[in-house]
Amino acid sequence: FMAEGKHRILYLTGRARPGGAETFLLRLLELHDRGLFEPHVIVGEKGPLVSQLHDIGAIVRFQAIPAWRKPRCWPVLPFQILRMIRYAKANSIDMIIANDFWHFPHAWRAARYTGVPAVSFVHESKIDIRRVGIYNLPQAAGIIVLTEFMKKTLGGAVADKVVVCPAAIPIPEKPIDKKSARNLLGLGCDEFVVGMAGAIN
Repeated sequence: FMAEGKHRILYLTGRARPGGAETFLLRLLELHDRGLFEPHVIVGEKGPLVSQLHDIGAIVRFQAIPAWRKPRCWPVLPFQILRMIRYAKANSIDMIIANDFWHFPHAWRAARYTGVPAVSFVHESKIDIRRVGIYNLPQAAGIIVLTEFMKKTLGGAVADKVVVCPAAIPIPEKPIDKKSARNLLGLGCDEFVVGMAGAIN
């Protein structure tokens, strides 16, 4: 997508509260080689994510990201997208990435007028296929999903743009016994634990 050299990537994320997409973004940015990438993040609200992003060295900007399909937000949408365009140009951004498809219409329009590619993450495992067009995903330079099932679900007009990037869960090569696992987690032998794994591919 981009020329050689250090790349300035602008991410858009709406929520600043802990969640799956936000945790994924933090882990992703922690892994960025700062010699190759300079991460910028526009966060749509104030919250704990802002300080966490600062802590890992991301350049953070607070700016409202109005809902794409709510009529009450339409009057301010052009102004907020214009602010994104100005920020992208002022900081020589090379790519704009929506941390979830809800914000891809904003990312695509800002990228279009900045002359850079726009990419979207899709974190929902069962996205309504009608949203693919509504949220401009066919216009994306790339779409990143977490599982092969999600790639198959999207399919259709965007099949050639979808890349699978699993959410990293470190799984030990050798199974750990129950007692050692409880000690590692600080759990007593009689404590009751409820856990869930959504999908492991």
